Amino acid sequence: MIRVDIMKHDDEQSMREIVKQPFPHKDMSLHHIERVEDLNYLDSLEYKEGECDMQTDKLSLKVYGIQTIRFSKLLTWLIRYCSKLKQLSLSFDIDREYNHFPLQIEGQTGLTHLTLQNWQPNMAVGEELLEKSKDTLVSLELIKCGLVSLSPLHGSLHLKSLSLCKQSHSHHFFTSNQQTLISLANLHSLEGGDLAPLLSSHIHSFPSLNTLTLTTTTDPLQWLYQPLPSLRTISVGKNIDIRRFLECNKHVKVIRAQSVSDDAVQVMREHPWVRLQPEHSGCGDDEAIIKAIEECIK
Repeated sequence: MIRVDIMKHDDEQSMREIVKQPFPHKDMSLHHIERVEDLNYLDSLEYKEGECDMQTDKLSLKVYGIQTIRFSKLLTWLIRYCSKLKQLSLSFDIDREYNHFPLQIEGQTGLTHLTLQNWQPNMAVGEELLEKSKDTLVSLELIKCGLVSLSPLHGSLHLKSLSLCKQSHSHHFFTSNQQTLISLANLHSLEGGDLAPLLSSHIHSFPSLNTLTLTTTTDPLQWLYQPLPSLRTISVGKNIDIRRFLECNKHVKVIRAQSVSDDAVQVMREHPWVRLQPEHSGCGDDEAIIKAIEECIK
């Protein structure tokens, strides 16, 4: 990875050269670029057909205070100029109203992996990226985002991995996006907090689900104690009745749990093909159980 500081480049040509450096992952910090006179060339930045960077397949952008069309022009240019780009990560830190200017991209972006951090509903660039990446996007990660809409991905047949971590207003987020979420029938991996209410009614909407991670939940897990034939790995943020779960799901290979019961060692002896991975809490009793489990599976 190389960090690209566009503040040090005051003309379009020098920026093209720095972006074309032979590193597949480039990281950029965009600090209030609307205020910097040396970046005036961004206002007229246009993609020129035939000119491209064949090196970059991943871009990570940290966006601070962007409020003008410059950001839209720069992001549009980067997506088009980096012709091999497959992974894009945008982290927003914006402390004032965000004005949206549409990306100047016709058709699809070709992105396969997208990460959005602190994406808020008034930042329409997020929805636009989802819409223009629907035909290729296989992985989406949202981190600390607001009450945003995933509707552009409704019915996606390509999305395989979805991670929804530390969403603000998470209950309302999952409620408002329920129809889109249950339409993602080809998901192989699903991660997030407060997923339990959705999954309690719609777990069978995900027939290909291989890995399930419930990062935080205070909701009952009764819906887990039924056959889930595609599941191979499950991580839960609270105690799980391992014996009861395995009675219905003998095919599961890995179970990660916040804590384990005293009979976990015996359960492991009965199900030697299962790897039980308790999270180390530092509690003496838990540590003793963990050591016994580790001895059991050696």
